[in-house]
Amino acid sequence: MPVSPGTNSYYKLLSAQPTLTWVGPDGYTAFQLQIATDTNFTPESVVYDSGTNYLPALTVDGYRFRPAAYVGEALEDGTTYFWRVAELNA
Repeated sequence: MPVSPGTNSYYKLLSAQPTLTWVGPDGYTAFQLQIATDTNFTPESVVYDSGTNYLPALTVDGYRFRPAAYVGEALEDGTTYFWRVAELNA
């Protein structure tokens, strides 16, 4: 999965459903988001994969997306997660 510089991040879960924000290059119309429990994103560590999604609306801070992953389902309270975004041309 190609990842643009600056799109890998970590997130200590502090809410039941996190909102992820990133800044991406112009010209892309879709993205793929993955959340994992380690920085290598091995298949067994990936707890969420969005598949292909249309880009959310651009805000002043960048793109904002709320993954359909909640504490109690795929995400565990107090766990450190790593996430990455790949910009895809549809």
